[in-house]
Order: sequence, then C-alpha cells, then structure tokens
Amino acid sequence: MHAYERLDLWKRGIVLAARLQRAARAAESWADRPLWTQITRAAASIPANVAEGAQRGSEREFVRFLGIAMASAAELHSLLRLAGESGALADDKARA
Repeated sequence: MHAYERLDLWKRGIVLAARLQRAARAAESWADRPLWTQITRAAASIPANVAEGAQRGSEREFVRFLGIAMASAAELHSLLRLAGESGALADDKARA
C-alpha cells in the first residue's frame, strides 16, 4: 500500500478541490449552481481516487485508480472550460 498523504498528486488534488469549493460558495448566480456542483464533485474525485487506489493493496489496483483520477481531471478540465465560456467563471481563472 502507498502512503497517499505523502503523494504530491494527492496533496495538490486536495488544495485544488478546496479552492474550487470556495469558488462554488462564492458563485453569485443560482443558474450556475448545477455546473458548480459537477465541478466540485469532479475535483473531489481526483484525490479521493488516488487515496482509494493507494489503499487497495496491489500495484495493479493503484494504477487503475490513478487512471480513474486522470479521467476525473479531464472531466474537471472540460467543466472549467465550460464555466469560462458560459461566464460562470472568469475566463482567466478557468484557464489557470
């Protein structure tokens, strides 16, 4: 098993998810709430899958869950681009 709390990927995922949670709370428009819910879920999924895979007990399972985390990162990237294009998030922040 891997000590996931020492992995930079996990640490950065936690910071990113927390940052997006704060941004979601600050969102002004109720129309944007469903998009923000999906954004925060995708962001939280990244470190969650890293942690889950690390605790599965085999290298193969860890790699599988890292793949799931990567898919969540791609989903998050797409959602942030959508948020930028739709005005739910300032375009410069969507690209950061």
